[in-house]
Amino acid sequence: MEKTDILMIGGGPAGFTCALSAHNTHPKKKITLIRKDKIASIPCGIPYVLSTLEKPEDNILGDTPLVNKDIKVIIDNIVDFIKKQFGI
Repeated sequence: MEKTDILMIGGGPAGFTCALSAHNTHPKKKITLIRKDKIASIPCGIPYVLSTLEKPEDNILGDTPLVNKDIKVIIDNIVDFIKKQFGI
């Protein structure tokens, strides 16, 4: 893996927000976010899926804001990722 200055583990709403906040606070730092799911949904949005959203896909947390800030997104299980990176 290439060097990163700030590593976020978990790509739900908290990890997503933390990665963007880290970029806003430290715009010159290289930020990487690792999450296990290719498509990140918003757990607190489930009531909206059941009532006001037309389809579950409307409850997806897209990667565009991260990519626009040059935040690298890695899709992997963190334990497997560490094993691969360090040969454990």
